[in-house]
Amino acid sequence: MESVIVSETNYMVSWDMLQKRCNKPRQLVQAYLKSLLEHAKIEKDTSANLRMLAEKAQMNVQALRVLKQPTEHWDAFLILLVTRKLDKDTRRAWDRTLEIEEIPKFEDLIKFILKQARGDDVEDEQDNSRPFNHMKSQKRGQSYVSRNNMSLCFLYNETHEILVCSVFIRMTPRERSDAARKAKLCLNCLQPWHNVQNCK
Repeated sequence: MESVIVSETNYMVSWDMLQKRCNKPRQLVQAYLKSLLEHAKIEKDTSANLRMLAEKAQMNVQALRVLKQPTEHWDAFLILLVTRKLDKDTRRAWDRTLEIEEIPKFEDLIKFILKQARGDDVEDEQDNSRPFNHMKSQKRGQSYVSRNNMSLCFLYNETHEILVCSVFIRMTPRERSDAARKAKLCLNCLQPWHNVQNCK
């Protein structure tokens, strides 16, 4: 960003590019739905895997809500979608929490998954107090790596991409441009470490 000459004309060009990239509600809605649908199924119920699923599902639903999608009426659909991503044991545990005639809320499922993740964290802490177990250590290491490989929002350092950041979405185009410039992001792809001229 430092290599771009700052001028009123240049600023407006950058602002217009950012506006065209971000003001596409239909494409954004499709992207968030695709992210929900294509999340990989959990094979092992580690705390990192469970937390990642819950946070990503919650993040996408919040982003859809910001885009004025009626997600408050999507509980049954969202629960079906997310539970299909759970491992068999966690899905059974969820089913056991429900009454026969109960229609749960999406937020209930998210709370349940995060509670399960916290339970796994406690088990890992207990394992740390026992004699060293190579397999457990390897499992925790894999979870740590997967957690740290998640995409980060370069504005707030949260575990979501900037284009699904609910705060960024609610900004005006000019505010988005200012925020991107402040974070030294490319105004074309909203990624760091290069400018518009070098964007591929």
